[in-house]
Amino acid sequence: MLAIIFAAALTATAPAADTTPRWAQVSVGNDHACALDAAGRAYCWGNNHSAQLGARTPEHCGIVGESGHRSCYPTASDTPVAAGGTMRFASISAGRARTCGLSGDGHAFCWGADVPGAADTCLTGTRCSFVPLPYEAPRRFRALAVGSRVTCGVGMDGEALCSNVLRGDRWWELGALQPVRPGARARDVNGFADWPTENVCMVDERGAAWCRGSNRTGQLGAGAPAALGEAVDSLVHVAGGVPFTRVVVQDGWACGRDTGSRVWCWGLRASKEIFQGSPPGGCVRRACAPSPVPIAGALRFREIGAHHGRVCGLTAAGEAYCWAPTAGEASASDASADYAAVREQPDLRFRALAGNVEFGSGSCGITVDGALLCWGVVNRAERRQIVHPHAGAR
Repeated sequence: MLAIIFAAALTATAPAADTTPRWAQVSVGNDHACALDAAGRAYCWGNNHSAQLGARTPEHCGIVGESGHRSCYPTASDTPVAAGGTMRFASISAGRARTCGLSGDGHAFCWGADVPGAADTCLTGTRCSFVPLPYEAPRRFRALAVGSRVTCGVGMDGEALCSNVLRGDRWWELGALQPVRPGARARDVNGFADWPTENVCMVDERGAAWCRGSNRTGQLGAGAPAALGEAVDSLVHVAGGVPFTRVVVQDGWACGRDTGSRVWCWGLRASKEIFQGSPPGGCVRRACAPSPVPIAGALRFREIGAHHGRVCGLTAAGEAYCWAPTAGEASASDASADYAAVREQPDLRFRALAGNVEFGSGSCGITVDGALLCWGVVNRAERRQIVHPHAGAR
């Protein structure tokens, strides 16, 4: 998966001097990643089996089968290739087998698997497009996040929108967006969907957080009297009265950044199963925090985001930290101690950070001087790579 992104990794301890062009935004998908330069031009790298790079890379063809058909698909690229043609984007989101970008006026354009209007045929006969095609026109967006099985966004009018969760082998579909809470205005909305967990959380214009879906480890954050362990189809209010700016959803837990830049988490507290009895709060076989608790330490974050199995954030000084429920037993008395932040890439400072919520084991960040750096576990070794555009891409 993401290993292909980091296959050409460097072991340098600091970015090279030649880091042009300066990068503005980066997004990490299932097995590819994309970035925008300062002019809004898109570059993508990684797997391209469903045209998610937005470029026609050389094809690889297998042997002829019994039906007389030989399957061919575009090969991967270890280096960034130009995507989006002549279009310029204000933001970009890499998902699973597709990529979407927002134009300067908020219109969405997507390429890759199952994009509406796609005319090409990619892996397993899936319809795909190598060029950006309109998505959800004429709607305009403030933000759009393309996930594996759920896509969410905030409209220009503040309406929170998400697609229905894709089930089974329908991962290639790009479904229509539906209002999360009709009539409400939102600051943020995010989703996670990977069996058996399905969750969507939104922050309304007043800062109140609302979640729906799975609640097996208290990840709705509603506390009592919400029924722990039972899925809830309608939105429920996250307890505690903390005003949030953003909520990030993970597998069995969630975190929110409040208006004072502190981070609170709820849901799963520890990975170790409890086989005798249930912990306070009613979670079965797992320790959980059914209401938000502040993460350990006095750190403040200007942004947070989902990385596979973790939540990561940037401080005002550009320091990157990540945290997840403790890998062992939960703390007996202090739930906050179960979410301990650890510094990432301590020799560097960043102005942007990105990971993928559902898949992959790597992260990417844009350093304060505009260089793009990706790191992760590759071939069982920790590597990192300074990303440059493909020579002659534009």
